[in-house]
Amino acid sequence: MQTITSLFVNRSQRDLFNVLAVLLLLQIAAAVALVVPWDLRAPEREPVRLLTGMQDATVRELQIEDMQGNVIHLIREDDGEWRFNDFDGYPASNILANQLIEDMVELDDARPVTQTAGSHDRLRVGEENFERRLTVTLVTDEEVVAYVGTAPLPRATHVRAADQQAVYISTDLKHREVSTQITRWLDTIYYSEGQGDIREFNLTNPNGTFSFKRGEDDQWMMEGLAEGEVFNPNNLISLVTTVSTISLTRPLGKQELPEYGMLNPQAVATFRVQDDDEDEMVSIVIGANTERANRVVIKSTESEWFVEANRFTIDRLIERTRDEFLVKQPEPEPAGEPIQEEVPAPPAEPEATPVESE
Repeated sequence: MQTITSLFVNRSQRDLFNVLAVLLLLQIAAAVALVVPWDLRAPEREPVRLLTGMQDATVRELQIEDMQGNVIHLIREDDGEWRFNDFDGYPASNILANQLIEDMVELDDARPVTQTAGSHDRLRVGEENFERRLTVTLVTDEEVVAYVGTAPLPRATHVRAADQQAVYISTDLKHREVSTQITRWLDTIYYSEGQGDIREFNLTNPNGTFSFKRGEDDQWMMEGLAEGEVFNPNNLISLVTTVSTISLTRPLGKQELPEYGMLNPQAVATFRVQDDDEDEMVSIVIGANTERANRVVIKSTESEWFVEANRFTIDRLIERTRDEFLVKQPEPEPAGEPIQEEVPAPPAEPEATPVESE
């Protein structure tokens, strides 16, 4: 009897163990389903393009907005070149704009998240609550609108077409591709020249006008040195480095406005560039500070556009003094007070010996 009972208990334990094992496997499978990226799961059907209006269509305009009021508005010219709608048509990056259009065309419905509007705000793809709103205008004047929301997975985002309630996960559209930072959409190098091609350099700032030339030995010389002054080229070389590559923080436009301060600039750097193909004079004019902190207006004679630049990178052009181009001379030792020679005191006369009376 005891043996039968023992067998029954062991069989019950085995059955319980098997049930627990099955439950454990189901839990593991559910956990894997939650963490495996959507793009690694086999689609159950052929995906359908999300933005059907963009298929086989030519895009004329592209606009990117965020909830902070930042807007990037690009227009494609007839020659295929992209430009900003603002800033008098400053050139934009053709590569980045075309890539974004291509990625929008590739959006599909392969990875659905929700079919209801109740999750739009939570996923940041709502009409009034979004990470980015993309508006594409076709050559037919038709507009295609899409919303880009939060990132549920690395290198993936929630996306929604404006004419649909369904939300999908996409790995074709990354957050960095829909940036509303101006510098993301242009070449930030405003002016560039090889330092060795700059043969003369002239600087005018509040501290005076300073002129320099390269000699036949390719060494810099300063003009107007006074007798006894020795030129120190180090601070000049740093200025040549500054003007050889100037970056912008945003374009401003082609029209000169009074607030740009070009009639009374803070500094003007004029230099002669000489290489195999050209020999020309170039000027960089540094105007007024802008309303943004540590920003200043600049204009190059090589560009049609006024731009804004970081003041920290060009401060030395404004602040350099004449003494900073000279070798510091040792200060003469201060003259000491004349030494007073001590005059020896005359010897004391011997005291008279009193004469005793007889």
